[in-house]
Amino acid sequence: MTEAAEYAMFAVIMCNAVVLMMVHYGQSHRWDVAISAANACFTGIFIIEMVLKWIAVGIPTYFTADKWNVFDFFIVCISIIGVGCDFGTTATVTVLPLLRMLRVVRVVKLARRARNLRIMVSTLVWSAPAIFNIGSVLFLVMFIYAIAGMTLFGNVKLQANLDQHANFQTFPSAMLMMFRMLTGENWNAIMWDCMIKTDCIYITEDFTGTLPDGDTVSVQGGHYLDSKTDAAVLGLMPKSIKDDQCSPAPALAVIYFLTYMLIATYLLVNMVVGIIIDNIQNITYQEDLPVTHPHLERFVTVWEELDPHATGFIHINHLGILLEELPPPLGVKGLDNVRIRIQDTIMNCDIPSRTVKTTGRVHYIHFLETLHALAGRVAGTDLPLEEEYRIHAKLLRRLPKDEEPPKYTAAHVHSAIQVACAIRAFMHRKRLAPLWHIEQLKSQVGVGAGIYGISGLEKQSKEEARAQLE
Repeated sequence: MTEAAEYAMFAVIMCNAVVLMMVHYGQSHRWDVAISAANACFTGIFIIEMVLKWIAVGIPTYFTADKWNVFDFFIVCISIIGVGCDFGTTATVTVLPLLRMLRVVRVVKLARRARNLRIMVSTLVWSAPAIFNIGSVLFLVMFIYAIAGMTLFGNVKLQANLDQHANFQTFPSAMLMMFRMLTGENWNAIMWDCMIKTDCIYITEDFTGTLPDGDTVSVQGGHYLDSKTDAAVLGLMPKSIKDDQCSPAPALAVIYFLTYMLIATYLLVNMVVGIIIDNIQNITYQEDLPVTHPHLERFVTVWEELDPHATGFIHINHLGILLEELPPPLGVKGLDNVRIRIQDTIMNCDIPSRTVKTTGRVHYIHFLETLHALAGRVAGTDLPLEEEYRIHAKLLRRLPKDEEPPKYTAAHVHSAIQVACAIRAFMHRKRLAPLWHIEQLKSQVGVGAGIYGISGLEKQSKEEARAQLE
């Protein structure tokens, strides 16, 4: 896709985002029709973009060359379904609001064209496995603390912060409480409510009794009494009408909430943040490398075409084809003076020439050694000796085991082939020299009686040259 086309699609996506922002509550029917028509136009543009890519690179390559194309295809399919629902039915469909909501996903297409946004999206994708692992541990911690909170504070009196929406009375509400505390939302106030020790004895039924001094006491059900100031009255009441909703131990509440905040919020959640930041740094570094991940993917794709049986080897004669199909910096695709550049690349790379043990065929190159040499030619650097040994040993474990190390490289074989071709060309020129001599005589001798003699000499020289060639 050309740079002008990229900017054009960028402008279309921005216009689409503006149209999505113009939807509002209570809009008129004419406004609905205008928004639907604009959405249909944008969908048509995206369909045309996808079809043009199909024509340019082919449908199979469209889906395999770039993962973003799969995402674009998904957006186009959702958009087509949404347009069909807009103009094909007037009934209220339950899933229709969801389809309309998915139009917002089109804005994510901006990430493909904006470098920093693409880095952020790539970071989330690369961080997903590690975040899932940390999330699993976090869920386990939340589960344990939710069960412990139900056991310790499930019967604590509801107050200003520990209320009907945030409590430990049921498991779902306890899990929501744990999630809420991860955000730091008023967790200390909930801790104070779980430490209550006053006015927390709930009276379930009406009670009338007489104190030792003869006074009559009447308490209505639904009220709270204090375990200290109302101790005399509570002593007269049977246990069946008293519900102790006080904290089992204020110190235990402090330990419970502080340990949860330290483990869940300040440790695990910050680990997620650290993973994302680390991946942002890694991906930013990879984006600036001479050899990026798309270059490696293209190398694998071209190698698969030259090695359909996945042996890991291709003949040295195919190395030029490999370089012709690879874009810079690994190959020479799209550059001028292709033959000279290929020869220069082969001569500057140390690619060992191996013998395939299973077939006994010689002058074959291995996948890893070829990739390592081509990438090292443009991105190689001196490493500490220990690191060099470590990488060398790691590569050796994945290379074929030979009795003797390779003696020759692709540059040696290529040079030998070039020398052999030059010698054969020289021999052919020497054998055809009589014919060239006849042509020179024709140009020097005049027309007349000498032509017959020249023709006879030409016939004799041709026969001698043909015999030598045979």
